[in-house]
Amino acid sequence: MAVIVDGGPNIITWIIDGVLNDGGAVREFGWGRFNPKMEDINGTPTAKVAPALFGELRKLRVYDRYLRTSEVIGNFHAG
Repeated sequence: MAVIVDGGPNIITWIIDGVLNDGGAVREFGWGRFNPKMEDINGTPTAKVAPALFGELRKLRVYDRYLRTSEVIGNFHAG
């Protein structure tokens, strides 16, 4: 799963198992907007990744730039 946050138009898109969430039969579109009153999405200085996860987190990637949807899908298929 990947989440792309575009701070310009405040849009969040989700890519799950290499497929862009386009809303399917449930919604007209798959993207969402985050609250424009939110000043930033930086969070805390120390990241906590899934502290209450019941299961296994096998891989986590963090990039220093945003990825385009096609890059995320390509990364999924590349492994």
